[in-house]
Amino acid sequence: MKSFFTPRVVADAKPFWQGCSEHKLKFQNCSACGHIRWPASVVCPNCLSEEYEWKEHGGEGTLYSFIVFRRAFHPSLEAEIPYVVAVIDLDGGPTILAGISGSKSEEIHCGARVRVVWDDDQGKDEQVDIPAFEMV
Repeated sequence: MKSFFTPRVVADAKPFWQGCSEHKLKFQNCSACGHIRWPASVVCPNCLSEEYEWKEHGGEGTLYSFIVFRRAFHPSLEAEIPYVVAVIDLDGGPTILAGISGSKSEEIHCGARVRVVWDDDQGKDEQVDIPAFEMV
């Protein structure tokens, strides 16, 4: 699925986007309680610890919910109609919102196993790699 935006990279999420440029999903992991934080933040919502490390995730999960767009949300997505945006429960946490690639919309269903694929898209000023998912 084509991306129509260049993500705004804020300091908290910079390692996530750097990981994406290497085709790796990386998330904050709380050093105190192990909670995987997404979106990234300065404190853990579980235990309020400020200590964390970035760890790579395997990129597989389960499709929790999805919507099929039959009208383009943005003019640059007109050629992609119909396209699917889904909520993915990644194995071991967290939940992420992403596009679904490589399947017809009528084949997609809740509970399907999915894995990350990479949507390499030219951003405004630099290369931006956007994670998407495909059914396994």
